[in-house]
Amino acid sequence: MSLPHLEGLIAAPFTPMHADGSLHTEMIPAYYALLKSNGVKGAFICGSTGEGVSLTAKEKMAVITAWGKVASS
Repeated sequence: MSLPHLEGLIAAPFTPMHADGSLHTEMIPAYYALLKSNGVKGAFICGSTGEGVSLTAKEKMAVITAWGKVASS
């Protein structure tokens, strides 16, 4: 089995949140556009920035869904 080799910058973006700690997924399209315009080739969503382990499964799915929508458009 051959796996594709990752190339380019892979970012670990922060999960955008409101001041009260709730998710601010409406910010993800602009975040995606910023990363893409700066040459970022991929993103490690809910990854190594630390807040991912603090999110519920439902919150993680909301974040993943929001990123998936903008990445597939």
